[in-house]
Amino acid sequence: MLLKLAPTTEQAQALLETMHAFNAACNYIAEQAYAGKVGNKFELQKMTYGTLRTMYHLPAQLAIRAISKTTEAYKRDKSIQPSFRPEGAIVYDERVMSFKGLTHVSLLTLSGRVLVAFRIGGYQQARMESINKPISSIAMARSIWP
Repeated sequence: MLLKLAPTTEQAQALLETMHAFNAACNYIAEQAYAGKVGNKFELQKMTYGTLRTMYHLPAQLAIRAISKTTEAYKRDKSIQPSFRPEGAIVYDERVMSFKGLTHVSLLTLSGRVLVAFRIGGYQQARMESINKPISSIAMARSIWP
């Protein structure tokens, strides 16, 4: 299912700042993993969690998701240090993202939660309107940024 976020200017800025901090944190974790040859998620959490919370200002669950994302990338090829683009994907889970009805999603940002409107794309919109039933978060987990 194709979803398109429709944030306000302020929400878009909060989401972009969160994305940049998240991926900068992933690069920091990757440096630590590569330098210490550490691929264990729990060891990396011990090594980096405090810095992620203080230096990158990540909320607790985003810090944990950054550690997981980086660990997965590092484990694919331990001979190179993974690198993350500033606007790379953020890994969302039920603690970071939740659907609020059929038109809004709550997303965790550096400045707290934002309630962002979204649109269902293409033929899916008409189909969902005709069904008129709540959509499970599992079915909607494949969200696409505008």
